[in-house]
Formats: sequence, C-alpha cells, structure tokens
Amino acid sequence: MSTARDDLAARLSIARDAGARACVHVDLSPLLHASALACGAALVFTAVAHVSTHALLGRRPRPPGPRPPISILRPVRGLDDGLRDNLAALAAQDYPQFEILVGAEDPDDPALSVAAQVRRDFPRTPIRIVAGGPAIGHNPKVNNLAQLLPLANHPYVLVSDSNVRPDPGYLAALADELADSRVGLVHNVLVGAGERSVGALLENLHLASFVVAAVCTAEALAGIPVVIGKSMLMHRDDLERAGGLAAVKDLLAEDYQLARRICAAGRVVRLSTFPLTTVNVRWDLRRFLSRHLRWAQMRRRQHLGFYALELLGQPTPLLLLLCSSPWPAPISRCTANRRRTWPWPGSRSSSSPTPRCGSACAANRCRSSPSCWPRSRTC
Repeated sequence: MSTARDDLAARLSIARDAGARACVHVDLSPLLHASALACGAALVFTAVAHVSTHALLGRRPRPPGPRPPISILRPVRGLDDGLRDNLAALAAQDYPQFEILVGAEDPDDPALSVAAQVRRDFPRTPIRIVAGGPAIGHNPKVNNLAQLLPLANHPYVLVSDSNVRPDPGYLAALADELADSRVGLVHNVLVGAGERSVGALLENLHLASFVVAAVCTAEALAGIPVVIGKSMLMHRDDLERAGGLAAVKDLLAEDYQLARRICAAGRVVRLSTFPLTTVNVRWDLRRFLSRHLRWAQMRRRQHLGFYALELLGQPTPLLLLLCSSPWPAPISRCTANRRRTWPWPGSRSSSSPTPRCGSACAANRCRSSPSCWPRSRTC
C-alpha cells in the first residue's frame, strides 16, 4: 500500500501550505515515449510507401500490345470543371477504333449540350448521347452506366469519369496492359491539376500524396488492388462474371467492389502507370471536407484494418505533437495558496501538516521551476 502511495506521489504530487504556493508535478514520460514510437513507426511506414510508389511508377512501359476496339462510357452530371476540354481530350485519342457514349439521368442536364458541341467538333469520332434511363438501384453513377452499357458496340468497355482529361496516349497505354491474358481490369494512377481555390488545391494535393501512395503501396507490397473508378477498362465477359452492374447497384464503393469480384473470379486487376489527369479548378473547402468525410467512412466500412493503418501514413500530426511536448522535462505548475489546508494522501486527518512546497518540489525534482518556492532558488 505504501509503495503504491509513494509511486502516486512521485507521479502527481500536490503540496500546499499557508502563505506558500501549491505545486503540481506530472510525469509524461510514458506518453511521450509512446508518441515517439508511434512517430518512428509512421516515418518508417511512410518511407516504405514512398519507395514502393517510386519503384512501381518507375517501371518500364510495357511494349505495344493489341489494340482491341473500346467503348468508352462517360457518365455526366452537371457542368464539371473543364467539361468541354475533358470530352475533347477523350475524343482526340490516338487510337485506331473507339466510341464514346455520354449519358445523364436528367434529359435537361446542361452537360448534354456540351457533349453535343464536342460531337460537332469531332465528326470522325463516334459519339452518342443518352439520357433519361430507368434507375436500377440507389447508386446514381451505376444507374447512369446501366443505360449506356447495353448500347456499347465493342467487347471492351472503359468507364471514364467526366472530370478526367487524358493525354492522347491514354487508350493505347491501357490496351498495352491487355497483352497479359490474365488481366480482367485495368485502372490508372491519378494526378490532380488546374486548382484555383483552396478546396481544389487540397483535393489535388490529396490525390498526389495520399491516394497515389495508398494505391501503389497496396499494389506493390500486399498485391491488393485499390481501384478508383475514374478509369476502369474491362472486358464485358469479365464484368458479367463479376455479377454485372446489378451486383453493385446499391453500393457507394462500386469501383472497389467490382475489382474484388473480378479478382474473386480468377482474373488479375492491373495498375497502369500512365498518369491520368483529374481536373479540379473551383472547389470550396466545404465540398472538399464533405467528400473526404464520405470517403473515410467508406474506407472504414470496406476494411477496418487498412483504415487504421492510414494513421501511420500521416506522420505530420504525430511529429507536431512530439515537437510541441515538453520533452524530456516533466510538467510542473504552481499556483498561489489561499490559506487553505489540504490533506496529504495517506495522512491521518485533514489537519495533518503537509510537506512544504520547497521540500515537495525537491522530492519530485522540479528544480527547473524557480517560481515554485519563492523563498528558495533550489526549486
């Protein structure tokens, strides 16, 4: 009992005396040691993630492979940043045979008039516009894709979001991955560009740091495909083996679930290192926060273990906490006593004499606080 009391007194001691000051001493060494270990683990994990990302992105491009015809499904909703240029970049692809199907749930969606203008500007590119199809589930994007898929003429379908602006070699780079007959789905590394607001800047930084590192690290170290549905090329037969769009019609993370189902069917999901530009120009801060709060909830529900590991991928908060802590000195605080008598732990009564502040401070090694005992400079 006395040992426990002495240990408690050594970690948190309060000494009060009439006319003196009260001293509070807290030893935070265990907490700081734990923070240092967590920070070190985060730095190691971040270094491994960066090495894995650079190794994956630095691999040699695959030799030219087959060039099968591709049907591009582009769901639209509203006027995204740079929508006209995004559609034009897709229509100008350097690829032998492809078609573009643009779809919106609302026939009056303003994005459809932009698509019509691009169709006039690129008469040699087959572009069809579809609107007003029936909903098959609760996911708006899947509902939109469901009205486009039956109209596709080619065996390979590419889901391409409306805010991506590919370079001319985009389709060819995706098709090169199909040289491996095991491949059932190909997705891309995403980069953000065009920011002109704080929210858009944060979104693009998030894509270039956290998203790229997470996708590449999961692929390189664990062989786990983390697919972001802004770009997904797959064969229609592989899509049907995975259950089709109907299997994900009520899910928010339809891209991740489709990849898992294609893997479960014995096919390979391949990450193309061809960078795909995502255009984010005018975002307010609320949109950025609400979007990533939703993404965080989805990641937590999909895989809680990997979601917890995300803390190790963000060492900056741990570093700031560690640097702002009073390391290695303990925390001491003294306040003026207002002529009150305080019982000391283990004393026989509340009127028992208490140790003077000077002796208590000396016992607890708070010599670094000269203001604790004004009558002596030893504490």
